[in-house]
Amino acid sequence: MCMNLLVYDESRSIPHFARSVLLRLGGRVSISEESEDARAKLDTGLFDGLIIGPSGVPHGLAHHLDFAWPELPIVLAGVERKIEPIGRIRAVLPRPLSASRLASAVARLRADAEAASECVAVVAAGGDRVECRAVRLSSSALLVEPPREGPPESFSRFFDRPAGSRVEAALRTSAAETHVDAEIAFAEWAPGRRARFIGLRISSPCTMRPSSPA
Repeated sequence: MCMNLLVYDESRSIPHFARSVLLRLGGRVSISEESEDARAKLDTGLFDGLIIGPSGVPHGLAHHLDFAWPELPIVLAGVERKIEPIGRIRAVLPRPLSASRLASAVARLRADAEAASECVAVVAAGGDRVECRAVRLSSSALLVEPPREGPPESFSRFFDRPAGSRVEAALRTSAAETHVDAEIAFAEWAPGRRARFIGLRISSPCTMRPSSPA
């Protein structure tokens, strides 16, 4: 499966190294260097794991993790002192952080995670629309990627909108079509202003109807 991972480090010592390693493994990676940004992203419910750098996390964020996301697996990366993995802390990687150790830790997370189911999503706003892949759906959020076929430029162009922009999404499976109102929570961009994936925060209950016959 393709893991959705958040790398958090206020010291900014590991995020870009970690991103380069994790992207080579085929993961989706988002970086947070401020606790409020990390909290907002985590609260979408779209992440499979959290990698924390040597700066650790402030008390407020640690409390929120324990209260809101007690099952979210964590990897401590680039730490200076020996800590034994326990509970949700699945791996502790000492300094200096190596690509091989980080890759092994993520492989363990992947082995523990359930396979993600994909479906086609059509997202619309202001008369414009784009087809994409919904690769993760929680009760409060949706993660979408460019379609496997078709120009990725259309996906990037559609989502070149500020956070908080309102959209509508139709999720299609063979059995049903689910409609939600949402807003853009965050976007992960590659060089050249190419959108890797988009987090959408669902703002209305899902409505479902049977899919039309093909």
